[in-house]
Amino acid sequence: MRGSNLPKIKKYIILDDEDKLDEIVNTIKEYGKLFISSGIFLSRSHQRILDEKKISITEIPEYYYRSELKEVGEI
Repeated sequence: MRGSNLPKIKKYIILDDEDKLDEIVNTIKEYGKLFISSGIFLSRSHQRILDEKKISITEIPEYYYRSELKEVGEI
């Protein structure tokens, strides 16, 4: 699930848009799982909220997006 589909499922979220970070941190359910693109960094405040909700955070390595990054000239 991507951030744009947030209202449907709130326990497992893929965050690839930093602009949705506040919304996702505040709406993800306890004991959920958050998958974050490697270029997105959590503030201490976000990290604290996610820790309190006991959210598991997994960073998605850049190589999963390599072809897309090449396509837009990022690498």
